[in-house]
Amino acid sequence: GDLLDDDCGVDVPDHYCRDWWEMLGAVSTLIGYGIENMTNQHASIICAFFVRELDIADSSENEQSRQKKYLKQNLHFLNNEGLERDEDDDPSTAITHVHLLSAILNGIRLHANSARVRLESLSNDANGNTDDISADAAQISQSFHTCVNILLDIGERILLRLPNNFVNRQLAGLIVRGLLEAYMDSAMMDVTDSVACYLSQNNADSKLRSVVDPLRYANAITNSSAHPLVNSHPSTTNAREQFIGFHPPRDVQDLVKGLFMRDLVDLNIAGCGYGDFLCWLHLPIQPEPLLFDYTSNFPQEDEDEEPPQEYEWVEDEHGFMQYPILVACYDFSLMMLVREWNKPWNPQSHLSFSIPFRNAISSLALCAHRYGVPASIVEIVNSFLPRSWFDDERMCCWSHECQ
Repeated sequence: GDLLDDDCGVDVPDHYCRDWWEMLGAVSTLIGYGIENMTNQHASIICAFFVRELDIADSSENEQSRQKKYLKQNLHFLNNEGLERDEDDDPSTAITHVHLLSAILNGIRLHANSARVRLESLSNDANGNTDDISADAAQISQSFHTCVNILLDIGERILLRLPNNFVNRQLAGLIVRGLLEAYMDSAMMDVTDSVACYLSQNNADSKLRSVVDPLRYANAITNSSAHPLVNSHPSTTNAREQFIGFHPPRDVQDLVKGLFMRDLVDLNIAGCGYGDFLCWLHLPIQPEPLLFDYTSNFPQEDEDEEPPQEYEWVEDEHGFMQYPILVACYDFSLMMLVREWNKPWNPQSHLSFSIPFRNAISSLALCAHRYGVPASIVEIVNSFLPRSWFDDERMCCWSHECQ
């Protein structure tokens, strides 16, 4: 049965006392650090619990029945400010549900971070030589990827729960936060248990580039050759690539993009916007619709809030930046991105071009080398080739239906 629906004498709490919050903290700590290695059995239990609590129809129902149930559920969410659809119980139980589900997701996030730290520690002790890493590394790696798969499975189910509402946005925010921290370079950020802040502001000396950095997107184009994967030591590359990977898998990227595209992410909980996710994980940057959508990159100012609250997202030398100033800075960074994107080819921006374009450049360079053409001449010739000459599968139609 449901979490609070069983006939076991447990009443729905009418308030949230200190014991309740301590219990939620204990759940997160137990999952994050009390389980040595996350197994497939753990994953099955956690995902099944989420499926039950999210009221998702099981696979035994036909597609038409399933879609009708989703439609009724989503209409209820839309008309009742995101409260859970439950005809038998008080709708206020939705708050109880989301608090416990959030505690579990936070525990999964902490466990993935712990597993990654243990893997990096083993790799450093072995000086990056994967042959010297103990057999325990395989179990830790499996535990790490199991946590990622749990976040993926729950995130894919949340994608079905439209329109967005309080429950979905809070859970999706934790999922994005967990996936970001799972693949972020640990040297770039001090992981904290707090989940209600912009990650770039956790540490004053953070190497993370803020959303108001005017050259953040542009530098990803002009200095694409400076990617950590290109400049990392071979031994370190082999160890990280084998156990974690330098890039999150494609299904992780697609899930995060889908959550942001459907406006299902609470940015204050995720601690980042879509552009932050791309930049901080060194993923390819190109002028795509989500980068031009303010709601996907920083919280919107609530003009109707009484009393008016200070807009707290990014700090500069004068304190928290006002919303109009933040928008102006972000627009400037987008302008610089478009400018750099339309610039001619050069060796530093080579990796920002599409794979067919890069293959053509390599072929021209090899032919020129064979006939003794100076490299400087080759660079000049290549700079006259526009991006549009070769198909780029990353570029897409800006229509919302095509997205």
